[in-house]
Amino acid sequence: MQQDKVNIIENINSIDELGKILETVLANMGLQDINRKQDGSVICIQKDSLGEQKLCFVPITEKVKGKNDVIETRVSALAKENFDSIFIVISKFTSSGTEISNYFKELLLKKFPNTRIVFWSRNNIIETIDKHYNGFWSHSDIFIKPYEEYYITSSRSDFELRNLLKLDDKYQNLLDIFVEPTLCIYIEDKEAKRPIKRKFSFEKIIKSGSYIVSGEAGTGKSTLLQHIGKSLIIENSKETPHKNIPIFVKQSDLISNDFDINKSVQSILLNVYKFFDLEKLFSDYTIVILIDSIDELDKDKQKTILKDLDAIRDKGSSRFIIATRSHEHLVKDCELNEYTHVTVEDFSIKQIQLFLKNFFRSDENKANKLLSSLRDNKILEKVPVTPLTLSVISILYEEKQYEIPATVTDVYDNFNIFLLGRATVKSNLEFLDINIKERILSHYALYILTQEDRIPQTEAEFKAFIELFFSARSMTIEKKNIPELFNALTQGTGVLFVDEGSFVCFKHNYFMEYYASLEIFKQKRELENELVERFTEFNWQNTSIFYAGRTKDMSDFLSKVIKKVKQYETLTDCLMATSGMGYLLQALWLTDANIRKEGTLAALDLMIKSLENMSRLSYEKSTFFSGLQYPSIALINALFFFKNFNSITLKDPIILAFDELMESEKRKMSLDEHTNNQQLHGLEVIQRETLYYKLFNLALVLYSERINSNEKLSELFDNTYMLNNPLFLMLFDKGLDMINPKNSDAIKDEENFASKKNRYLAGMNFYVSNTADKLRFTNFENISSYKRVELYTEGKTDAEIIERANYVLTRNKYPYWSVRSCGSVKHNIGGADELKNFLETIGAQMLGNQDKDKVIIGIFDNDMAGNRCHGGLKKELFNQINERVKKHKECEVYAIKLPIPIEKDVYLKSKPEFKFFSIEHYFPTEFLKSHDMLRDIPDFQDVYNINDKKKAEFATIIQQEEDASVFEDFKFLFEEIDFLSNEKTQYID
Repeated sequence: MQQDKVNIIENINSIDELGKILETVLANMGLQDINRKQDGSVICIQKDSLGEQKLCFVPITEKVKGKNDVIETRVSALAKENFDSIFIVISKFTSSGTEISNYFKELLLKKFPNTRIVFWSRNNIIETIDKHYNGFWSHSDIFIKPYEEYYITSSRSDFELRNLLKLDDKYQNLLDIFVEPTLCIYIEDKEAKRPIKRKFSFEKIIKSGSYIVSGEAGTGKSTLLQHIGKSLIIENSKETPHKNIPIFVKQSDLISNDFDINKSVQSILLNVYKFFDLEKLFSDYTIVILIDSIDELDKDKQKTILKDLDAIRDKGSSRFIIATRSHEHLVKDCELNEYTHVTVEDFSIKQIQLFLKNFFRSDENKANKLLSSLRDNKILEKVPVTPLTLSVISILYEEKQYEIPATVTDVYDNFNIFLLGRATVKSNLEFLDINIKERILSHYALYILTQEDRIPQTEAEFKAFIELFFSARSMTIEKKNIPELFNALTQGTGVLFVDEGSFVCFKHNYFMEYYASLEIFKQKRELENELVERFTEFNWQNTSIFYAGRTKDMSDFLSKVIKKVKQYETLTDCLMATSGMGYLLQALWLTDANIRKEGTLAALDLMIKSLENMSRLSYEKSTFFSGLQYPSIALINALFFFKNFNSITLKDPIILAFDELMESEKRKMSLDEHTNNQQLHGLEVIQRETLYYKLFNLALVLYSERINSNEKLSELFDNTYMLNNPLFLMLFDKGLDMINPKNSDAIKDEENFASKKNRYLAGMNFYVSNTADKLRFTNFENISSYKRVELYTEGKTDAEIIERANYVLTRNKYPYWSVRSCGSVKHNIGGADELKNFLETIGAQMLGNQDKDKVIIGIFDNDMAGNRCHGGLKKELFNQINERVKKHKECEVYAIKLPIPIEKDVYLKSKPEFKFFSIEHYFPTEFLKSHDMLRDIPDFQDVYNINDKKKAEFATIIQQEEDASVFEDFKFLFEEIDFLSNEKTQYID
């Protein structure tokens, strides 16, 4: 008898189940205010002559041998709640045969010296149950005891999943995890005349009634049925009119017994009893028939089974509980009375946390890391949040230590096997094996993917699609069987469904993308280039990631994608391509790390472009970026990169990219180790700050808790001047707090952040007090993408107008050049003298920095000051090409005066003091007058000065102007730039 008790306690694998037993025991002991929490722990109050004591019982269903971080974490949290005593209740002996490891007890007591901790071993549990809950195992009915033991030992969870995934025995206990699901029913809102969803208690199912439990594939319906059976056995220990006999009927039982419920029940009972009277059992006991999914059976067999269940329910107090994927399909055309339809919902975040904590019982840190990865990568949006998918994800993570999306294709492969791999028992469709189902689904998925707007087929169209599929492959299917095949695909797989508009849809877009990738990989490899070309289209990008995960080693495919993403310019494309590249590189974790490094560097280039786009959008008052400071925009952009690249699978390519960029910086610093940022000018500042921003992005990822490569951050601070730059000091100050708050203070102290912030306070305040739009085109916005051609203007408003004019005249195409101002950001003005000095010094910088291929074009106003400075360029440095253009003698540096349109040759005066042509003069005269931009010049007819006081306001207004005719005369300037740059641009006629 004692060994029977030991076996019962040892076979408890669910914390929730042990918690329920404790709850009953404590109630029988007279304790009050008993409350069982979701994690299984039980809180109660003990009242005696000395007063009240607050107690907490912590159930543990694993062998505890030594240090256990999970238990320590739970006790640490409970210790803060001021319990008078904490009971650690452990149901299993250690592998050495001792009750509870003394080493474990000593560790725990030493760590929490101020907390009273009491240990209950397996034997303590048995003794307490004997004293206060003896009915738990000593109900008087000795007939059903052997069957109860048989049920508990035979109902091991997810046996089918183990077989399909070929899992080791070590995962059995992990697959026994039961997290009570959220159950719901629909009741009628009598006033609104519509059904509303309400939560339904698991305890009600245990107590009475017949049920059909429906839920998507993988929601844990089978495990729920088995747990119901175990709970019914526990109920037998209570005084009830009839003891429960739960009988779990699998599909294989039905097949072996000609789909007859009575025969199936008898067959199962024969595993325990040689002789029994089935009718007497129905009379004397509550037979609860638990039927796992019969969705795979044809309709006639389903009707027979449901009819048998209806008849059995009339025998005594018997009842049934059926699990199905589709309640509506199951009961259609069937007569079934007096049952309740209950739905199983997807897991909530709390249930996910509890599941992972139970799966990784001995390593809570691993559970937290996986949950963080699932959240950060939005994986919970990409897979059904069910016990099945969480099991597969957890097992893959345990085996490979790689989180999704590196394993997203593997997860769906296993999900596919589970959904399609069950035995098909349709008598007319014997040929419908997993391969045929998979081919139809993948063929249909690719069809939808390639349709405009991804519109699915109607029910009639899909049936014709199936018929055509078979005929094109020299396979025949009788038309009378097509409806049955249609039902098998839309009801039996859990992948397709028919919506209220009679369209045949995938239950999730990710199913469609997964199966489309399968079709491309196995049947349509010629579409690989389509995956590349449409990489920034959401559905195609997801398909690409599934496609890459098929081998995880696709160097050529990755190289094509890298080449493609370098062409993107718009903010949407840059962000989509960066996100896609991060996920693609994770999926391709077996691909050469050096090629993945190139993908990382390409993504960093995209981040530079996206930052430029965000800064450009700061002009537009209705956008998110309007009113933000430049450091804030730069940090938002960096966090986007972090979110998509923060994966342990990317550690190697990120380190390679970091090392390559650091080596580049070290080479530059070695040229003059005494040079700092304040002594750099022009191109050197732009190149360095752009490089710094890329290193900043990589450093944040490497510093994350997930990758935890802090040595690279130290290397960055030791070998660069980043913390001497107010912008990067601000970025690191905020970025470190957001990425790894636990360690940020220590590293800031080590690098003396406080002193540096005081030193560069003025520069930091300048960034804070000016919004990003005010810094555009100035030397405070130096992070920029590489352009072979760079334009420089006298002032900020000139650059603003030139950029806008180009966008309008090219229908919003991004130019091959960049434009910047040589003027002062503080006064929104520039000067010809600043531009002249810049052009005279830039040549030496270009030669020293190996930028001979760059084209620099300085644009002077064709006014008095512009002509003076243009004419005053040093003759030993510049050659005169014509009256408008001068060229540097050693490199591609040009100085031009604004070309004056023929229609405005009135501004072509021979004397410099009579020259007045500025960039604003390209606009039509009447347009300028309407904005109060012109001032009359005495003694000159049809010649005007520009109103300098209105320049900044006018430049802002121009950003909203879309009429190409207003910018017509700018073509004279752009055609000159094209000529000098040896480029061709198509402008609006």
